[in-house]
Amino acid sequence: MASQRNGRFLEAADYVRKGAPPDSEHAQTSEAEIARQVRRLLKWSGQTGCLIPPNRFRALILVSNDTSEHTVYYDTDQNRAVKVTFPGEFGWKPTLEKGRWNLGVAAPLDYLRRWRLFNEVFGDDVRLEGVALSKGPVMALCSKVEPMSAVISQPWHEAADPNSPAPEDREIATFLRRLGCEPLPGPSAAGSELVTAWYYWTRFPTISSRPSLALYRLIC
Repeated sequence: MASQRNGRFLEAADYVRKGAPPDSEHAQTSEAEIARQVRRLLKWSGQTGCLIPPNRFRALILVSNDTSEHTVYYDTDQNRAVKVTFPGEFGWKPTLEKGRWNLGVAAPLDYLRRWRLFNEVFGDDVRLEGVALSKGPVMALCSKVEPMSAVISQPWHEAADPNSPAPEDREIATFLRRLGCEPLPGPSAAGSELVTAWYYWTRFPTISSRPSLALYRLIC
């Protein structure tokens, strides 16, 4: 099942990866390389019929547009959450700077790999629906890229407790450790609320021998 769910993630990643530097999925990616990957992903979407018109989202219910990575919609027909990355952005990834973990800008390959691994490890059904172009501005750090968004969907789940829908940090930690996860070693950078939210990244040695290859963020 995981391989079937991940088929489009793998296909898109293989296409984008062609011509990429050997270590582009692990090191902090340059703005030029991010722009190259964006062009490749956009070309892939056009060739495979995965370029999504912006008006498609008008039929969906807007859930949130103030998350750290996505505008989130609810598709009532499919009972799925639809997540659209902010134009020109593909989320964040952990980077080790001077012995401290910090947030770094993710490239399309980082984003595609993260969600594929998310399916494999957590048994979810996240699907790459395609990409969408928009008229919105792109993030300042990657101002040279096209205003393109990655579009994914995953099953919609109602909160077990509507009065307290978000799990507490200790509950997240307990869940992760039951899966054999451990927090990244070493301190995280201080001075940002985002850093706290990014503390629980984990690696799975059975999937990758390099810790930087299998890092996850549960709160997306």
